[in-house]
Amino acid sequence: MSNFTIYTIGDIDFVYTAFNGIALIFSSHGSNEWLRFSAYAAAIGLFYKSMKWVLAPTKNDVPIFSWIMGLLFYSIAVIKADVTLESVKTGEVRNIDDVPLFIASTGELTTGLLHGLITDWRAAFDPLTPVGQVT
Repeated sequence: MSNFTIYTIGDIDFVYTAFNGIALIFSSHGSNEWLRFSAYAAAIGLFYKSMKWVLAPTKNDVPIFSWIMGLLFYSIAVIKADVTLESVKTGEVRNIDDVPLFIASTGELTTGLLHGLITDWRAAFDPLTPVGQVT
């Protein structure tokens, strides 16, 4: 299982509560409404695409391809990862288990990129920092 680090600028309690809610929505201990909704949406989508294909087979793609892509995207939401929340201001660290991989990876990508850019800009444009020293 992967561990992703997400940086927060504001209140870490709010972000921690939000990620716990997301983890509960996609967990097996919470409501199974997400799984039921996904199954219904996949069945309705496959039926709709199949009917469209039967009525005009030369104009439309084979419906199974879009259904397989939907299954792949759903599997990204099913794979779980561990998330470490780190407050930039206070340095407080909290861990959250079983967050969907898609949410954890995009959160780490965006906050990690911005945290790195801000750190580099602060080191480059701070006149009080000696050259070669990063704080």
